[in-house]
Amino acid sequence: MTRLYSPELKKVIFFDMNRTLLDPQQSFRDSFHETLQEYTGRWQQNDAFSPEKVFQAYTEQWQKQRRAKKNTKVPLEQIRLACLTHAFQPLPIPNKERFLRTFWQQTKSKQDQSPRLFKDVRETLEQLSDKSYKLAIISNGSKPKQEQQLKLLKLQSLIPEQHLFSSQQGGVRKPNPQIFRHALQTLRIPAAQAIMVGDSWNNDIVGAVSSGMDAIWIRPLHNHKQSPQRKLGSRQVMIIRHFSELNSLL
Repeated sequence: MTRLYSPELKKVIFFDMNRTLLDPQQSFRDSFHETLQEYTGRWQQNDAFSPEKVFQAYTEQWQKQRRAKKNTKVPLEQIRLACLTHAFQPLPIPNKERFLRTFWQQTKSKQDQSPRLFKDVRETLEQLSDKSYKLAIISNGSKPKQEQQLKLLKLQSLIPEQHLFSSQQGGVRKPNPQIFRHALQTLRIPAAQAIMVGDSWNNDIVGAVSSGMDAIWIRPLHNHKQSPQRKLGSRQVMIIRHFSELNSLL
């Protein structure tokens, strides 16, 4: 892959947080396993009581229920409880609503305390920082929560707190160009010297380009036989499948 940018051309790289740096699915799986094992840890492990098997039963039922109720107004919490009830059926533990709510709360609490990075993210961020790029985040998430996640992951030396920009601060969310312009103004960087990296075409890519920045779209399912670029207005947006490919472009 040909290098398109350099620290002389691009001073700052902005990243989306969730599903770009962080892998919420992996952290949820790990937290689900850990919570379940607190209840089943004394049992002799077998296929029927495998935490992964229970997790897969929940996930498959969740996807099935979401598709079936896509155009209805059924509350997500109701769907979630139905999926947990289905997944917990083989287990000799209370399959009651009160227990399931407690289990869910414990799982989500563990997930908040155990963020997971996608493969190669830490190494790639370190390599980009070594090249003298400034690293920053533009996110629609909660700033206090994301500050905590950076701390838990020990990424503050790469992405300092003052480089974290959240929709919570200014009251506007991506893809509104205002949140991107606010980040640029705060760091005193012209749009031409910054680039946005994210997984959402609308929120990350369209929003960044609308503010005058270049962008790189992370699209894991992109067909390698298709063009690695997509036109947006007058700009060509590069498409990559893996985070580590950034090191070849930047």
